[in-house]
Amino acid sequence: MIPLPAISRSAAIWAYRLLWLLAVLLALAMPTMILVRGDVWLGPASFDATNRPNHSLIVIAGDVSLEEGMDYPLVVILGNVQINGAMHDVLVTVGGNVFLRRHAMVDEAIVVLGGQVFRAPGAVIQGTVGAKLQDWSEGQVVASSLERVNLVRQVQLGLAAGLGLLLVCLVVVAAVPWSVVVTAATARRYPIRSGLAGLTGLVAVPFVVLPLTLSLVGLPLAVLLSLGTVLTWLIGLTGIGFLLGQCLLGSQPEHTSYLRVLIVGLTPILLVLAVPVLGPLVVGAVGVLGAGARIVAFVERERAVDAIATVVRTDP
Repeated sequence: MIPLPAISRSAAIWAYRLLWLLAVLLALAMPTMILVRGDVWLGPASFDATNRPNHSLIVIAGDVSLEEGMDYPLVVILGNVQINGAMHDVLVTVGGNVFLRRHAMVDEAIVVLGGQVFRAPGAVIQGTVGAKLQDWSEGQVVASSLERVNLVRQVQLGLAAGLGLLLVCLVVVAAVPWSVVVTAATARRYPIRSGLAGLTGLVAVPFVVLPLTLSLVGLPLAVLLSLGTVLTWLIGLTGIGFLLGQCLLGSQPEHTSYLRVLIVGLTPILLVLAVPVLGPLVVGAVGVLGAGARIVAFVERERAVDAIATVVRTDP
């Protein structure tokens, strides 16, 4: 038998780091390619007869004006849409309103989440409208769907969402308790690496999932990726809650149970949801950090084992 050449630990570590860097670059290459091709547009966009879109389009954080309509699916996130031509395909808007001016004609469905559809006299709707439809004149000013917030109602909804999310996290920890423990230990041992992994996933996943939703072939894969992403985020949030609970109850381990640690740690995190706008962002960021720790623990098994060993040695 020919002996295999020995590889030093330093060379193995550097080879692993290069492979990790290559994986990050590949993850970022997809959104970069999509941006370069024009499938995703960041900021406001205005289209007329000279620059009418000739492919499906996703617009993020910007208002869209379609003077000549569009023949392909359009998804607008955090922006309003004004249509003054023929819309021959599906329109989806999240966090914005749709304004149908007097020459607008809609053949397919309009789906609006967090907004309304305003129709001017003369606008024709032949498709399905999945939102509240209101009459509107083109000179009328309409407040943004995100401008007016009922503070009391937002606090109530935030507390209800926090309670529901707590119950979901308890189901998660009952289904995959070891994953929660490993995630908590990895986040504690490698917080920077976990944050970078979570940030990479946060950037890459939307650019991969959103284009897949625009095609019938890619839709099942988009659904699977979305479910996997949500599950990873829930495990990450539960793991960070478990880690916080350990920190809060670390002085009395003999009176601490697994479930008590989890509830004590998750409660202050989920109470932040009662704060309008900022609360969901904070909880989302905590979940992203935990999801990054879950990714590191899954990809870097050696580091996960080291993290568990370190926690066992340092805990009283």
